[in-house]
Amino acid sequence: MNELIAIEQAEYVKKWCREYGFGILLGVVFALFISWGWNYRHQLKEKNLVIASMQYEHLVSAISLNENTSALNNLADSLLKDYAYTPYASLAALQLAKVDIDQNNLLDAVNRLDWIINHGHDQILQSIAKLRLVRILLSQNQAKAALKLLSKNEDKAYVPIFLEERGDIFKSLGRGKEALRSYLAAKKAFGKVVEQPLLEIKINNLVRALDENSND
Repeated sequence: MNELIAIEQAEYVKKWCREYGFGILLGVVFALFISWGWNYRHQLKEKNLVIASMQYEHLVSAISLNENTSALNNLADSLLKDYAYTPYASLAALQLAKVDIDQNNLLDAVNRLDWIINHGHDQILQSIAKLRLVRILLSQNQAKAALKLLSKNEDKAYVPIFLEERGDIFKSLGRGKEALRSYLAAKKAFGKVVEQPLLEIKINNLVRALDENSND
C-alpha cells in the first residue's frame, strides 16, 4: 500500500514538473538576471562616483595652482560629459563659475550656472547656482529676468533666502511695498532661531523710506 502511494506521488511530481517546471525555471533565471543586473549597475555607479570624485579633486587642485583656463575647461568638460549625473559635475561647474566671476567672464559664468540649474541632479547645488545667477543678473540691471528665475523654486530649504533675494529685486525696481512684503516673509520663514541682522537692517531702512515717502 505504501509503495503504491509512493508511486502515485512520484507520478504526480513528474506530471507537475512537466506542466509547471519550465515556467518556474524561467522565473528563477529571470530573477537571477535581474539581481545580477542590479548589482552590476550599483557597482558601476559606485565606481563612476569614485572616478568623478578624483577628477573633481584634480580640478580643485588645478584651480588652486592657477592653471590656465584651457586646462581647467578640459577637466570640467570631462566631468560634465561623462559624469553629469553625479554631484561632482555640478560642483565642478560651480567652481569654474566662481573663477569666471573673479576674472569678470560673466557670460561664461552665466552659462555654467545655467547648466547646473537645467541639467544638475542635486537640488541643493541647483539652488546655490540659481542664487548666484540671480545676483549676476541683478548686478547687470536685469532685475526682471532675475525675478522670473526666482519664481521657480522647488527647494523648501532655500525659501527664506529666495524671499530675501526677491525683496532685493523688488527694491531695485522701485517697488518698495512688494520688497517689504518679501523681506517680512523671509524673516518669518527664517524663524526666531536664525538671526538675520542684515535682513533686519533692510526691513528697518525700507520702512523708514516708505514712511518718508508717504509724508511727502
